[in-house]
Amino acid sequence: MERKDKDAPEKASPGGKKLEPVARTKEYPGGKKLSLWDWQLKLFIFGSVFLVLVGLGIGYAEKEHKIFDSIMKRQVTMPDFVPMFVINFLNQYVPDELRAQRRPAPAQTETNEGGSEGMIDFAKRPSEWIREDKFEVWKRDFGNDMPDPDTWPGTIKLLWFAPIWSGGGYGSEAIAIAQSLNIEKPAAAGVREIQELQKRMGNRKNADLTPEEREAFLTELQEILDKKQDVEIPKEPDYHIYLRNFADQWNWEFVKSLPKDLFGYLMERTASHDFFLDIAPGEADARAGLPLPASLEMFREEHKQKATEREESGRSKEVVTKIVVCHSEPGAWSVPDSLYEAGGICPPSVPPGAPKGDHFYYVGRTMFETDRLPKNWEDRCNKLDEIWVPSVHHLEIFAAAGVEGSKLHIVAEPVDTKFFTPKASPLNITALEKGRIGGREGTDIDGADVFRFLSIFKWEERKGWNILARTFFTEFYKTDKTQVDDVALVILTNPFHLTRRQKREGESPFVFPLKEIAIEVLREKFALEGRNDDEITPEDFQHLPPIVVLGYPIPMDQLPPLYKSANAFVLPSRGEGWGRPLQEAMSMGMVTIATNWSGNLAFQNTNNSLLIDVETMEEIKEGAFRGHKWAKPSAESLAKIMRNVKTDPKAYADLGKQARRDMRKLYSLEAFQPVLLKELKRIHAQNLEDVRKVR
Repeated sequence: MERKDKDAPEKASPGGKKLEPVARTKEYPGGKKLSLWDWQLKLFIFGSVFLVLVGLGIGYAEKEHKIFDSIMKRQVTMPDFVPMFVINFLNQYVPDELRAQRRPAPAQTETNEGGSEGMIDFAKRPSEWIREDKFEVWKRDFGNDMPDPDTWPGTIKLLWFAPIWSGGGYGSEAIAIAQSLNIEKPAAAGVREIQELQKRMGNRKNADLTPEEREAFLTELQEILDKKQDVEIPKEPDYHIYLRNFADQWNWEFVKSLPKDLFGYLMERTASHDFFLDIAPGEADARAGLPLPASLEMFREEHKQKATEREESGRSKEVVTKIVVCHSEPGAWSVPDSLYEAGGICPPSVPPGAPKGDHFYYVGRTMFETDRLPKNWEDRCNKLDEIWVPSVHHLEIFAAAGVEGSKLHIVAEPVDTKFFTPKASPLNITALEKGRIGGREGTDIDGADVFRFLSIFKWEERKGWNILARTFFTEFYKTDKTQVDDVALVILTNPFHLTRRQKREGESPFVFPLKEIAIEVLREKFALEGRNDDEITPEDFQHLPPIVVLGYPIPMDQLPPLYKSANAFVLPSRGEGWGRPLQEAMSMGMVTIATNWSGNLAFQNTNNSLLIDVETMEEIKEGAFRGHKWAKPSAESLAKIMRNVKTDPKAYADLGKQARRDMRKLYSLEAFQPVLLKELKRIHAQNLEDVRKVR
């Protein structure tokens, strides 16, 4: 029902008949009518809220005396209730004199009578000297001395196809690589000097300095500014990484175990991937990933806004290099077809007539754990532009198989040394226990008098779990079953498949095969003692040291506490592509025991690890890789190492400390980032050269 205005004038028809008061309404196409009074009320409320928010934004920034920093550059966190449209509105009203404070040029260091000047604000964060948006930095700090758009360093877009959400080795590696591009890039030498200068000055303002202090500061600053090659913003390409799940299914238990911040970052990078899919218009693969309409819409809008800004700034002509990384075993690659359902198409096809400036470059990231490659892998690898392998061990194997040497590049794997840190607090292992074989009843695995070995691996023959279990049971067997247990082996492993009953009842599927090995060891020991082994009772298992199997998975943020709860890490595998648990344990500063063969030797040596002798190279008798060879770790060497470490742990403590130092220096996210960027910039430089030839 329409609401009528009481003050509306009465009108007469030509025939003299009075008409009803006219309702002041506006009709929408859908038929819904709103009174103008409603509109006036809404406009009043909206305007009031807008002005309040504007006032809050200005007040918040003025309080810090950094309107430009807090609003335009958003370096200072704005209150959550201040929406972006308010911030964008305020961007238009930043005073020129406040903008000038951002320019560290010598001409800006002159003071006026009042003691205020337009030089560097000491309270700025050091990271403000290096910004993501290089174009804005050039415009701010170098005025009209802008680089020509045709010579601008350009942009690298990196689309990383990998089993991000699978919880497996390839997925964990891809997550760490993505994390390395989420940290602040190292500052140039001149910027570091300015940071040190700022640190010495503290938060003091220019007006607080004595004339002598100001003169000393200006002199030192001028010396830094004179080193042009250092203080100039590096002419490096911008880079953006997008993720897409590929080559394996989602493991929801693993996804739920991820820390909230990491999960958010990965979802953000995954949600934004469709900006990259213009490389194959009309060929977007609906089978990969999950639909994220809200997030995708947000990123689409952000992408459009950035595209507009690039057009207005003249950067739309810059060269964009698009690098697609297929991170999996080559059977999943579409070259031209994958060998099985991979949940996506990688590499995606290039659209016909793609401009040369829109360069597409396909990289395969892979590895293998035996002494040779599976059949036809070399052909599939040679169909991509290049192949990244993690170590010299793989370089030699791939080259020997026939992969073109010019395509092979070594790119190692990073580890988050700030996450896997010795500062973690130990957890209660018993609370995670899902099964136990051996040991006296009531043995407290978490007790201070128990030496704990830890092993983390995927349940397969290659990982040498049977060698580990047999060696542990045999070496620490107790003739007197009433003897107190002073050593334990803790295992965290994940299966390929679990039955519905196992999932429902929480059973560990690994207790039975471990129990079979325990029975074999007991029979061997009893035979040596002259005992009849026809019947082995539950009490007989007390002769064996306990092996504790933990429930899988555990939340990712419990991994560092789990490592911290153990005294040493052991993994006698027959072959490793890399060995992420070994790397994580070393990052934790643990004494680490591993086989002296394969990919793990890229980061393990006699200075930071205890290496198990290889008895022989053993031929694989069955399965898909029949005829290949891998290492057979020496049980005797393993037993000796475990016994020595357990007997005198302090004698080996320095190995763990050196391992931690090596991980931080060579394989941390901060150390890995420039390694990855070097490869990306090398590819980008090739593309720039191709574009120059065309132009």
